[in-house]
Amino acid sequence: MMKFSVIVPVYNGEEIIELCLDALANQGYPSEDYETTLVNDGSTDRTREIADGYPVRLINLETNQGLIVARETGARAANYDLLVFNDVRAVPDSNHLRNIDALGYQPVNVGYKAHDKRRSPFDRLFYVLWLLTQPRRES
Repeated sequence: MMKFSVIVPVYNGEEIIELCLDALANQGYPSEDYETTLVNDGSTDRTREIADGYPVRLINLETNQGLIVARETGARAANYDLLVFNDVRAVPDSNHLRNIDALGYQPVNVGYKAHDKRRSPFDRLFYVLWLLTQPRRES
């Protein structure tokens, strides 16, 4: 099984956050093989208090800095190289991570070491997106 870092950026999401976090907490995937990081992008509502009741790593940005900064903050904090960005308004089904795992992604060195923190975490994301557009090879 692959290990995933699921990153959920959110700004003032108190009305919808529970559905998303419930779905991520109840994945049909071993809990030791993924982590969920919620990046609270300066919310002024009850987002932070609601998130405290879930098994997530919570990163609180003091002010609203926008989606790109929130995603990059989560990516930099990731413990695993495989990043899954989940919008707080998107409620994944219970097999979301299992379905991604079934794609058979194999990390490849594309000119730098995956743990090299000097490179942008988005390099890994763009590689995965490219890989998903490639024709599947039969084994």
